[in-house]
Amino acid sequence: MESLKHKIGVGSFSIVLLILGLGFSITFSNGMCIGDYVLKALGLQAWSEGNTGVHYTLFYSMIFLLPAWYLGDRYRDDYGADIGRSMSVIFTVLIIGWFIGYLL
Repeated sequence: MESLKHKIGVGSFSIVLLILGLGFSITFSNGMCIGDYVLKALGLQAWSEGNTGVHYTLFYSMIFLLPAWYLGDRYRDDYGADIGRSMSVIFTVLIIGWFIGYLL
């Protein structure tokens, strides 16, 4: 049996963080997302103006995406680290771009 090219390690955790960050920020058809439920359970607001305005869960998702980016970059030889790093970079840039567009 041939061994894996990459080992499972700390860098592999970048995929888990990526999934958590995406799940925290993606809005479902009912207008809510997992992040909204988590923030509500913690007694925090998910939106800047009630149910409209700036969706804070996008910024909270950065709590997961930035470490995913770092771990994927730092431990590139681990299984899945490249995917976790690449995807977290893409979604981080999209969120920052959306926010800049919102401000303009």
